[in-house]
Amino acid sequence: MKKTILALVFLGSLSACDKNRNNQYSTWVVNGEGFSTRDVHYETSKGGTYLSSTSNIDGFSLGWKMQSPPSPGYLFISIDTVSHNPGLFRLSISRGGAHYRLSPYNADSVLVSTVNGKNRYEMQPAWYLNNLNPLDSVWVYGTFNNP
Repeated sequence: MKKTILALVFLGSLSACDKNRNNQYSTWVVNGEGFSTRDVHYETSKGGTYLSSTSNIDGFSLGWKMQSPPSPGYLFISIDTVSHNPGLFRLSISRGGAHYRLSPYNADSVLVSTVNGKNRYEMQPAWYLNNLNPLDSVWVYGTFNNP
């Protein structure tokens, strides 16, 4: 009986250590190379709401000016970086330490839905331009989930 209780306590402590175990994976593809993480954080501040991976090398960042998640449906991804319009939705991608934003010649949208009570953002394939070198572009698509 003691061994059974000790084994249950050990297994319980192992499962308690994985704080991300209930988080859904966010997956995205950049020029055919796939990435996936559950290490995502969701933050709301006076400037808006952000969902991003913790990696700045190969990661993503979604943001919108509202202090609550957008309603399910399609949202246009904005290329406007200075407007304070609360309806604007932004998505940027990091690849190898370089940061990319949606190409102005490739307007696109993201589908917002709810899975297991958490928001999911599905982005169709689109061209993204390097913030510092507009001649550098990447083809990106993915599914991003609230933690």
